[in-house]
Formats: sequence, C-alpha cells, structure tokens
Amino acid sequence: MNETLLRIQVMIYAIEEINNSSLLPNVKLGYEIYDTCLDVSFALRSTLKLMEKTDDKLIGCADEKDNITSTKNIKAVIGEWLSEISIAVARLLALNLTPQISYAATSQILSRKEKFPSFLRTTPSDLIQARAITELVKSMNWTAVGIFGSEDDYGKYGSEQLNDNFKNDDVCVEFKIVLPADFEKNNATLSTVLDKIQNSYTEAIVIFTHEHNVRRIFEGAIKRGIRKTWIASDAWSTSKNISKMPNIQKVGRVIGVIIERNKVPGFDDYLVHLASKKNFNSTFLYEYLTNYSMCVGLSSQNPNGCLSSGSVKNCVDAQCLQNMYKQDESYEPHSIYLAVKVIAQALKNLLKCNNETCENTNTFQAWELLEEIKQVNISVTNDSYLTFNKNGDPTVGYDIFDWEINEKGVNLVVFGTYESDRIHLNKIDNETDDMVTPPAMECKSCGDHEYSNDNKTGCVTKTNKYLEWNDPFSIILVSFGSIGIVLTLMVLVLFAVYRTTPIVKATGKYICFVALLALLGCFCSVMLFPGLPSNVSCMAGLPLFAISFTICVSCVLANLLQIFAGFAFKLNFGNWIKRLNKPAAVVMACSSVQIVLCILWLTLYPPQQRENNRHVREILIECHVVSVGFFIGTLAYIAFLAALCFLFAFKGKQLPDLYKNASFITISMLIYLVVWMIFIPVYVNMSGVYKRAIEATAILMSSYSLLTCYFGPKCYIILWKSQLNEEKAITEHVRQHYNNKRVSTVTS
Repeated sequence: MNETLLRIQVMIYAIEEINNSSLLPNVKLGYEIYDTCLDVSFALRSTLKLMEKTDDKLIGCADEKDNITSTKNIKAVIGEWLSEISIAVARLLALNLTPQISYAATSQILSRKEKFPSFLRTTPSDLIQARAITELVKSMNWTAVGIFGSEDDYGKYGSEQLNDNFKNDDVCVEFKIVLPADFEKNNATLSTVLDKIQNSYTEAIVIFTHEHNVRRIFEGAIKRGIRKTWIASDAWSTSKNISKMPNIQKVGRVIGVIIERNKVPGFDDYLVHLASKKNFNSTFLYEYLTNYSMCVGLSSQNPNGCLSSGSVKNCVDAQCLQNMYKQDESYEPHSIYLAVKVIAQALKNLLKCNNETCENTNTFQAWELLEEIKQVNISVTNDSYLTFNKNGDPTVGYDIFDWEINEKGVNLVVFGTYESDRIHLNKIDNETDDMVTPPAMECKSCGDHEYSNDNKTGCVTKTNKYLEWNDPFSIILVSFGSIGIVLTLMVLVLFAVYRTTPIVKATGKYICFVALLALLGCFCSVMLFPGLPSNVSCMAGLPLFAISFTICVSCVLANLLQIFAGFAFKLNFGNWIKRLNKPAAVVMACSSVQIVLCILWLTLYPPQQRENNRHVREILIECHVVSVGFFIGTLAYIAFLAALCFLFAFKGKQLPDLYKNASFITISMLIYLVVWMIFIPVYVNMSGVYKRAIEATAILMSSYSLLTCYFGPKCYIILWKSQLNEEKAITEHVRQHYNNKRVSTVTS
C-alpha cells in the first residue's frame, strides 16, 4: 500500500510540475486514477470506462461508492504495473491507438508491435534483463545454474529466455522449474522444489518470478538450512517483504538486478509539503497516514489518544512521506515520472508550443500523440537520455547489486551496471556459498551428438532418426512399389506377346516399350527413399524419377502426335503436325532437356545426406536438397510436358478414338499436375522423418496414374475385348465416326 501511495503521488507531482511550468502554456493536464486491484477484469472494466468518453461513475475495487462524474477526453494512459494486466489493457487501447506507457511491465511479448501497436514503456523488456543476468553469470565464471520461473507472462517467458541464453553461451542449466499458479498453497510442489534445490550442485539459482513465490521458497530454505547464491530478477530484488523476512541472512548470498534507479527531482520537498497539516485537503491521505505507525507524530506520548481526539491533523509527522520515499529502493517512481514527462514533451511537439503560447490549438486524435511519443528524446540524467526503439522499448540500463545483510537490515550495494549490451563490474566476487559444485560434479557441455540426462549428471548419446525399413509407412511404400514393378513387367510381357496387334501399334509401336521401361524406373526409384539416407541414395532418388517419368511422358506425347498426324486433314495444321511425327526424335529431344537439367543439378548442387541436430534427443538424418530451384525446375519441366499432353489429349477427343486414348491420357496428366501442385508447398515447408515418405508417395501416385490410365485400358481390351483388337473394328469405327459427323453437318 505504501508503494502504491508513493506512485500515485509521483504521477500527481509530475503533472502539477508541468502545469505550473511554461512547458505547455495555456494547456492544463488532467488525470483520472483507477485501481486495478491487481486483477485483469477490474483493469478491463476501467479501460472500457476510459474509452467511452462519456460521463461515468468512478470505479472502486469492491463497491461503486462515490457518484463522481467527469467528461472524459483521454489521450494517453500510464500503467499498468503487472505485465499480465498491461497486456490485457494494451489489446483494448490498440483499437483506437491510444498511447499506453507502462512504468513496470517488462514482458517481452509487449515488444511485438503487430499485437500492441500503441504500447510503450519506460522500463526495458525482460529480453534485456535476461541478457543482463546471462552476462552476469558469465562474468562470475559460473558454469552451472538453476532457473525458477512461474506460470504467468513474466515468469514463463523470462525463464525461457534465460534458458535459451545459457544454452547458447555454454552455461549448464541443471534445472528449469516453472512454478504453478497455486504454488503458494501447494505444499507438495514446495517440497519437490526444496528437494531439487537441496540436491543440486548449481553455483547460482536465478529466481525469475514475483515476490510471493520467492517468499515461499525462502521460508522453506530457512527451515531446511539451505544456503545458496541467488540471483534476483527485478520483480523482487528490492522487495522489503523479502529482505525483512526473519532470518533472511540464512538463505545465503543474494545478487539483484534492477533497472537504473534515479530519484525524482524535487519530490522530497513535495512530500514534506504534502504531509504538513496546512495542506491536508485529501481526507483519504490523512486518514491513511494517521493509521500508519511511521507517520504518527513522534512528539505525542500517546498516539492512540491523539488519533481519537479531534485534532487528527496534529498527529501526522510531516517527514513521514519523505522517509517512506527514501526507504523505497525501487525504480518505479522515476519510471512514472519519466512517463508523464514523455507525454508532456510529445504534447509540446504536437501542439508546437514555445514558452508563451501553443500554435496548434486544434483538437487532435490519440494516434497523433502516439506518433509524437515515439519520437521523444528527453534527458534522464546529465549524461543519459531516454528514447524509444521501434518496439517501444527505452534505452535504459540495469544496476547489479549485492544484498549486504546485517543486524539493521539489508543494504543494496551496487557493484556493476549493464547497458548498451555490455556489463561493467566494479568488483568480481564470484564466491558462492557453502554448497558449491564439487570438482567431481563439474558441469561440462555435451557434444553435438549428445544431450544431458534428466538429472544433469551425464551425457546420453542421441538416437538417429530416419525412415526405417520396418516403419509402417516404409512397408506400405515398398509394397506398392513392388506391386507397381510386377504389374509393369506383366504389361511389358503382354505387349511383347501382342506386339503385332492394332492396339499395341496404336500405343506407339516400339515407343510403348520405352515408356514401360521408364515407368519401371519410376517404381524402382521408390525403393531409394526408405532406410538410412546416404549420399548415393539422396543423389539418385529424385533425379532417377525425374528422368524416368520425363521419358514416359515424352512417349505419351509422341504417341499423341502420331494420332494427330494420322487424322490431320487441314493443310497448314497437317503439315506442321506431320513434321513432328517422328516419335524417336520427340522422345530424345524432350528427354535430353531433363537429362541436362539433372546433370547440372547433380554437378553443381547435389542432394546430400545431412544430420539435423536441432532436436534435443534425436538426430534426424535426412536428404538435404541444396538447390530447391533445380528440384522445382525438374518437376516444372515434367509439368510442362504433362500440360502439352493434356492439351493434345483434350483436342483429340474430336478424333475417332476407339480405345478412348485421349480421355484416359487427360485423366492421367491431370492427376500428375494436381499431385505435384499439392506436394511442392508441403515438401518445402515440411521437416521430419516422413518428408521422404511424402516424396515417395507423390512418385507412386504419378507412376500409377500412367500405368492405370494409359496402359490399363489397353490391357483390358487385349485380355477381355479381343474383338476390338482387330483392324476391321478400327476401320468400321473410323467410318462411322466420319459418317456421323457428316450427317450431323447436313441436319444442322
């Protein structure tokens, strides 16, 4: 409550100081103060009241008592203290871009301008604090630490950032524990936490959470006689509730990190003046002070009698508020003072004020003030200035200090600073308390192929992960690939036996055998995808399919050109088609382009085996496609040939086609195009064991589309519709086709 009273008075003092100066001539700043009661729901209700801009009742924590109304014209908001509440409020204020400046919310989430565009703060984010703590640990030459966080935005993200920093800087994290929301009441969790601390060999323990959790841990540590070196985050490093705990000296050494602290200029005199009896205009203030033991008049021998008499004002010590402020070790009063100064300076720039008048007297929108606030540059001390970066975070550093515990209490002895990404220590005393890491338990970094066990006492070799042969997905792929090989061989034998029949000749004579051999290569390429990847299998898999399938599609295209040449009666069109009616040349020309592409691919940027070490306990062995451009280029070329086949087949529906060749080719090419259009974006964005399985699946679907749609109907006719596999059947079908076409023309 004392801290809250001081923070309120700092804001009022800063506003009155501005109103009594020439900074904003003919402009007076007003204010409304709402108590959030450390509750998100109360904070949201208060924020909605502010945004209504209509007459409203004042909101209290429990009851709406005073029927006080005011005409609201809110242009900026200062607060809140907690990150969780600031996040909730910032989401609402972002709707109309009302500037919000927090004096204590440090969560790094609030730096995301895409989510919180109108949020700024006069205190750095936890990202900077985590970096400061990391540099402190490194400067102390400590190699093993423990981390405590909590299930809130402050503790969760702060502890995660610390954990990442320590790992990147080769500092061993023996444990990271996120305290549950009910930690204060959960004795079982407390016992587990204390056991972990007592049995640990860390050189220091970072507690990145709020003071109520710290108090619970320290109470247990004092009872068990646990002495450690503790690193305090800014949420509790200057807390009187912690430093004044009974037997606090028994917990060991405490090193604190706090934002640079500066006294508010002139605030001491303001507090003395405020507490003097002739300035008691606030009923709330003097009632609070007279019930606070530190403020009861020291000259009164009977304070209780003094308070019960009619002369209450005579009971207040005029120095009590000043003493309260002097004992306050936090950075927050000065941060609040800076927040008000920032808004005032932005207003001065927006209204174009000089010492006598303001040129711009027109009304303005909140977002206009926000833009000016982003550009503010004000003096903090004689040699430091406050500006905001693009994330709305200030250029403010940290003090690093020791808790010097004696009989009178705790003194904060600053021995270093952190600013501009650098740490400066006046002395380096890296001695930890009695329980330090023994030589046998020296913390060492695990190798690239290892990870630390659960107890952090040794390294465990990572397991290699890849698409194993006994994986169900592999079994399915190999089964369908084998079936495809067998079916292709059967079709090859069948076509060889019936090679003199019309249907085999209509499929392109000898080029159908080339297509079947190429299709055999497609099915065989699937066998290269399961199992442990090697440089050979990585280089062979995709290029083998690309070349084989290109040859197959080229044969289909050559066959379509043969059909068109046979029925092209238009002179110009017919001559052009007949010049292309050279199946061998078409197949060789189309295939050679793909072969050259694959040779360049394998020469310049060959796919190769790679160990993906990003997972904690596994090494993913995968084929790394170095050049995605060549990979997509080979597939795009096949897609180009498939599109040509699709167009010719679609046009060919008008020709006499006894075997429905054009229709089935259209379906086959369409399947290929759809499969690979879906596959490419999935493949590029996918990672893991089954990435190669997805490739093999796409290859199987493409291969089966040709086998079933192009060769399947022909096999059906050979085996079960032999009457259609005769020259007279074809001649009769062609004659009827053109007779029907001629009749249709006459009747139309």
